[in-house]
Amino acid sequence: MSVVVAIPIRRVSTRAVIEKGRGWSALDEFVLWSLSREAMSATRLADDLDIPRRVILEIIVRMMRFRLLEAVLIDGFPAFQTTAFGAAVVAGGSEIPTDKQRITRNVSFVYDTITGTVFSRRDVAGKRAGVILSLRQKGIDVRDIEVRGALPKTTPQENFARIQKVLREDEKLLFFDGDTFVERQNEFMLIVVDGASMRNLPDRAPESLKQEIARVAASTDGVRPVVVASHIQDEPEKVLPDPITVAFEADDLIFGGDAHRERLKRILGRARRRIFLHSTFLRLGGFTRWIDEIRDAVRRGAKIDLFWGAGAPDNPNEKAFLQAAEISKLIAADDLLRERVRIHLRSTGSHSKLIIADDGDEGYVAVVGSCNWLYTSFDRFELSCEFRDPRLIAEIAEAFGAMVARPGFKPEIGTELYILARSLRRRPESTGHHRARVIAGQAHEAILREASGSRPSRFLVASDKFGNSAFANAIIPAEVAAATARTEPVVIYGSTAGLVSGPIAAGMTIDVRERGVRLLRISEGFHAKFLLWGDDDIVVTSINWCSWTSPPDASFGEIGVHISRPGLARQLAERLPLIWSQL
Repeated sequence: MSVVVAIPIRRVSTRAVIEKGRGWSALDEFVLWSLSREAMSATRLADDLDIPRRVILEIIVRMMRFRLLEAVLIDGFPAFQTTAFGAAVVAGGSEIPTDKQRITRNVSFVYDTITGTVFSRRDVAGKRAGVILSLRQKGIDVRDIEVRGALPKTTPQENFARIQKVLREDEKLLFFDGDTFVERQNEFMLIVVDGASMRNLPDRAPESLKQEIARVAASTDGVRPVVVASHIQDEPEKVLPDPITVAFEADDLIFGGDAHRERLKRILGRARRRIFLHSTFLRLGGFTRWIDEIRDAVRRGAKIDLFWGAGAPDNPNEKAFLQAAEISKLIAADDLLRERVRIHLRSTGSHSKLIIADDGDEGYVAVVGSCNWLYTSFDRFELSCEFRDPRLIAEIAEAFGAMVARPGFKPEIGTELYILARSLRRRPESTGHHRARVIAGQAHEAILREASGSRPSRFLVASDKFGNSAFANAIIPAEVAAATARTEPVVIYGSTAGLVSGPIAAGMTIDVRERGVRLLRISEGFHAKFLLWGDDDIVVTSINWCSWTSPPDASFGEIGVHISRPGLARQLAERLPLIWSQL
C-alpha cells in the first residue's frame, strides 16, 4: 500500500542579474599562450599537451570566432597561430574577451529543510499545508515531517550560492534584487512511496534524503507529524575568528586627526574604480569639504557609495537623515556626480566607521577605526588602521556587505561587496609576519576577556563615552589584568553618557583606584576607541567600550580589528603621553 511522505520545503523567488555566456578555461588560456609562442598544427599541439585532438580543434575554432587565432601554412601543412589581436591579449595579460551578455530575469528554486538540497522550481510541485489535510480527509495516508535541529541558513552568501546552483552552466550570477526576494515556508514536497518506488522525487535528491523518506514511509508510529533530525551541520560560529597573517607597517596605524585627514585625501586621490564609505554620523559640510577630491575621483572613473548609521534602519537619527537628504540633493544637482556618487538615505544602524577603496592600481585598501569621515572636522584625536592584505580586506568587505544587504538598500551593493570578497580571497596570501582579525559585534566583549585573562604586562582601554557598561566592559577586565600587569591598568574616557554624569564618574575614580585600576578623563578632543595589552596587541574599533554592549542581533553594529605585531602595543602606549601628559 502506498503512502505519501510530505517533505518540508522553502520556495524562493527573486529577480537576478546574470552574466550569460561561456568563459575561458585555464586550458583555453594555455592553448592561446602556446600558439603565441610558435605556430603549430592541431595534431602537434594535442600531442604536446597530451589532450585529444578533437578538444584542441574545438578550442581553436572558438578562438578563431573571436579573432584570437588564424590559420597559416607551414611547409604546406595547415597550422595555427595568434593574430595580432590575440598576441596583444597575451602580451598585455588582459582577460580574454568573450561574448557574454548581462540579462535580468526571475529565478525560482526550492530547498528541503532536512538536507538543504536545492532543486529547480520546475522539478518540485510545492503544496501548502492545507493539501495534506484534504488528502487525509480522502483516506490517504500522508506522513508530514517536523524537522528538529539546525535549519538552513538564509544569509545573502547562502542564498547567492543557492541561486547559482539552479542556473545553467553558461550562466553566472552577478547579484540578486533583495527587494524582490521572497521566501515562502509551510510548503511541502509530496513524495508517493510504494515499496522501493518514490514518485515526485527529483533525480538529484541525495541518498540521505531518500533514506529518511524510506524510514518515514516504513514507520508504524501513528504520531503526526513524524520527527526527523536535521542533516544540516550547525557549526557554531566562532565569536572570535582565527587571525590572518598580514603585513602591518608602522604608518598603517593612523594616529590623530590630521593623519586621518591626510589618509582620506590620499585614498580619494588614488581611487579609479570603487569607493565604499560608512560614517556613523554625517553633515553637509563634512561632505562638501571633500567635493573637489570626490569630483577628481569620479573623473578618473571611480564609483562611490556613501552610507551612514546613526539611529536604526526603521528609526533613523532625524538630524543625520536630514543631512543625508541635503547631500543627496547636492549630488542630484551636479552633472558630474549624479551618475557616479550615491548616498543612501536609509540608516544601517551601525556605529562602525569603514572605507574600502581601490588603490589606483590592481589592489584595494580598507580603513577601520573611530573616524566619522563625513562629519568630523579632524580636530579630535582619532585612531584607525589601514590594510592592504587581500584576505583581511575580504573579511572587512564581507562584514560591510552583510551590513547593507538588507531590505531598503540597493541589493546590488551587498552582492558586489560579497563578490569583491570572493575575488580578494583568490589572490596570493600576504608575505607578512603579523596577525590580524576582524572584531565585530559581541566579539568585542570576547576580546576584552581574552586580553584581560592573558596575564598581560600592560593593559589600557580607551572609550570616547563613559556610561552604564563601564564596569562590566572595561573596569572589571582591567582589574583582572591588574593582577599581572607591570604597569597600572588604565581606563580612558572623553565624556559621560546615559545615567552617568560627570560628578558620578569623577566620584568613581577612588573606588576604581582601590581595585588597582586608574580611571582617567581626557576631555581635550578625544574620540578614539581602542584596547591595548602586553607589548604586541591592540584592537582599534568603533565601539565605546565604557558605554555600550553589543546586542546579539546587531552582529555588525560595531566593527574593529585586532592586530598583533611585535612592539605595537608598547609603541602606542609610549606615544600617548606625548599628547596627554597626565598619562
